Amino acid sequence: MLEYSVPVLTVATLTVLLGTTGNVLVIFSVCRYRRLRSSISYYLVSLATADLFLCCVFTPLKTAEYFLPEWPFGAVMCKAVAYIHLLVMSSSVLTLTAIAYERNYIIVYPMKAKSECTMSRTRRVIAMIWITSLILCAPVLYGQQLNRYEWPVYTAYHCQKGWPRRIYSRIYAIYVPIFLFFIPVIVMVAAYGRASFELWASEEVSTCCGLIREHNLLPQVMKMLLMVVFLYTMCWTPILLLNMLIEFSAVNKHTEQVWALETTFELLVYINSCVNPICYAFMSRHFRDGFRKACLSCFCGRRLAAKLQLQGRPHLKFQHSGATSSTGSETFHSF
Repeated sequence: MLEYSVPVLTVATLTVLLGTTGNVLVIFSVCRYRRLRSSISYYLVSLATADLFLCCVFTPLKTAEYFLPEWPFGAVMCKAVAYIHLLVMSSSVLTLTAIAYERNYIIVYPMKAKSECTMSRTRRVIAMIWITSLILCAPVLYGQQLNRYEWPVYTAYHCQKGWPRRIYSRIYAIYVPIFLFFIPVIVMVAAYGRASFELWASEEVSTCCGLIREHNLLPQVMKMLLMVVFLYTMCWTPILLLNMLIEFSAVNKHTEQVWALETTFELLVYINSCVNPICYAFMSRHFRDGFRKACLSCFCGRRLAAKLQLQGRPHLKFQHSGATSSTGSETFHSF
């Protein structure tokens, strides 16, 4: 297994460095720059927060486990690592589903969205996403165990699944991919499919929520969001399917080929935690400008960053009326 050590260590190190830097930039840029404060941006901050958990907690500990003969971090961390892994998946997929639903609602019902798609509503939805994820992921705390193995020379501890009955393990193996992944992905596909059809069917999308749609800006945002969903699905699907096959004995886990596949698919999950900021930078000019100004503020000082900002080209314009909804909350706007 030593031939996999270099790839694993390389990918894990890059994930921690790039993922932490990129996701911190996303959160900092949205908090620091008013132009980026939008409903979509708040959802992307939720995604970045989940990815930070994966980069800063899960990836280092799982990589250390790969190189160590036993689990040295104790029973609490054994359960915590498994819980964080599932929490990241659940919160991310629910956030992406909420984005898809909101995009569909804004495009299909633009007049209703004017009063309903507010920033305060977005914050409530994000809070509900995390609370729901915390509850949905609770079963793993029961199933993940620190097992003790007695050998003639020494005692070893390994962090493994330890369900009391095989039926519980199989129910869990079905529950996670079906209810926490594939059903939300199907909802996303349906929502984006309907929204895309509405965009294609009409030559011009009505002005909604005080927004002015200029040229192809709304489809550009859709393309970026679809790319995020595509990358998430491609990175998480292999490991979920493989785990299900292993649980139902369709493949033998104790072979080098399956072990190599499992390691590779886990690395894909690591990679997914750092690709979203790259996607935003390539496909959203507002985020690209926000990242640049954030870096300039850190390394060159705020005065130089402000000076370069004034000299820079103007942002993509989404004009909004500044109106408030009947509830007094801030109206939805996009980046």
